[in-house]
Amino acid sequence: MKRFLTAVSYFFICIVLFTACAQTPTTAGSPAATPSPSAEATPAPSPVLSPSPAPSAAPSAPPTPTPEPTKTPIEDIPIDYTALSALDGTKDGWGQGLEKDALNRPTGALSAQEAYGKYNALFIMPEEPKFYLTFDEGYENGNTAAILDVLKEKNQKATFFVTASYVRDNPELVERMIAEGHVIGNHSVNHLSMPDLSLEQARDEIVGLHTYMRDTYGIEMTVFRPPMGEYSQQTLALAQALGYKTAFWSFAYYDYEPDDQMGPDAAYEKVTQNIHPGELILLHAVSSDNTALLPGLIDCLRGQGYEILPLA
Repeated sequence: MKRFLTAVSYFFICIVLFTACAQTPTTAGSPAATPSPSAEATPAPSPVLSPSPAPSAAPSAPPTPTPEPTKTPIEDIPIDYTALSALDGTKDGWGQGLEKDALNRPTGALSAQEAYGKYNALFIMPEEPKFYLTFDEGYENGNTAAILDVLKEKNQKATFFVTASYVRDNPELVERMIAEGHVIGNHSVNHLSMPDLSLEQARDEIVGLHTYMRDTYGIEMTVFRPPMGEYSQQTLALAQALGYKTAFWSFAYYDYEPDDQMGPDAAYEKVTQNIHPGELILLHAVSSDNTALLPGLIDCLRGQGYEILPLA
């Protein structure tokens, strides 16, 4: 554009010069004609290019947030008892067995997970360096405060499965569990064998504790551990229909008799020899051995590169 403007200016100048040089010369003796002044060519002004204004973006309305779906309260969830009754109601009791695979995982837990995972049942977790720490709280034996002290000192979270009687008898411990970030699991109202009950009674065992914890402490529990580890396909499907995962374990040992403990060293060896990827451990809080071995177990697991997690 600059070259074009220069060329235009040069063109007009040349016209002026050419006109002046082409005038007829004056004859001697003749009065010189007074030439008419020629108008000086005014160079064309250079056009000024104004920047094109940027188009104004039309203001867009903020997206309307999608409302969270309203969750049906557990007591209002409809249960199809006819469909549940069509499932196998045979009572079974859970134990991980002794056979293990090359990763030290109980093969019984792997088989059960494959068979019952469709009901959101958990016997063993995926093959990862993760360890799920859970305690059962049927009644208080004076150890839970010490267990909570260890977990707080180690900055470690766990899951505590509680019964209705435990919660009502030990509100200060339950409040501390919640305040310190632990997960509270449902261990039923009365700690009864679920397959021995009617489906309606089994529902009430789960729903009764759930609503009490929700209304009293403002928490919604999501994991259920069946008392004594006893279950049927019907009770697994019932818990699933109520929005629960049924939590079993891939390792537990004889720790639930307070007056028949094997001793902290033997218990520590027992527990650490069975560490495996995806372990879901059940420890009873009534055990003095478990209270004593807990700090070393946490250190051992972390030293082996395990991430220790609560089950939720």
